[in-house]
Amino acid sequence: MTFNKLKNFLKPSKLKLFISAVFLVLCYLAIVQSWVFCQECSPKPFLYDFIDKIPIWPFVMYIVLPVTMILSLFGLEFLNLPVVLIYVYLLACIIDLLFRAAKK
Repeated sequence: MTFNKLKNFLKPSKLKLFISAVFLVLCYLAIVQSWVFCQECSPKPFLYDFIDKIPIWPFVMYIVLPVTMILSLFGLEFLNLPVVLIYVYLLACIIDLLFRAAKK
């Protein structure tokens, strides 16, 4: 019974994939906004002027920082992308579970 609940919790759905995609787009936009910290490192990203005033970077840091900080402490920075992808999907699963619980 518990295995079926876990299986349904992790089973992909349109809502979970959409929420994951939104989180990943926000992560990309946070990377674009981080250009301001090292302006001489590279040319200004294309989207920077469009999203300059929106506080995306702090929001994404609050969401992703716990995972990336733990990986950095153990010297596993090369695992940031796959772990963040899994983390974002788990967040989407939790949000989907909360939406379904609120409907009942």
